[in-house]
Amino acid sequence: IFLHAVQPAPVSETDPFWHLAAEAIEAQKAQEALAYRRLDSLLPINLDLGCKVRKRVICHFVPDAILMAAFEEQADLIVMGVKKASARMAPLKSHIPWTTAHEVVREAPCPVLTVRA
Repeated sequence: IFLHAVQPAPVSETDPFWHLAAEAIEAQKAQEALAYRRLDSLLPINLDLGCKVRKRVICHFVPDAILMAAFEEQADLIVMGVKKASARMAPLKSHIPWTTAHEVVREAPCPVLTVRA
């Protein structure tokens, strides 16, 4: 399963009907479509993996989306790409408790392999 978690766009208005705004819905659909195109580009079409590959895009807070999918799919392993920390943040990055990788590793129902993207 290839999963791409899309962080929902922040909402600037406090109108009680903000979630019905056509612009917000269209922006989310565009993000999801882009995420599916990116997933499609990761594997060549004619590659024979010997298994079926499914693609999922979830628009949700990223760590929660990854964990939710892992629980739903009864994952045996989570492999996630992580970005290299900037030189200034590198000494602190692995100790910041609110990074996506930290949250996933802490709560995952299975082993997590991180790969620098």
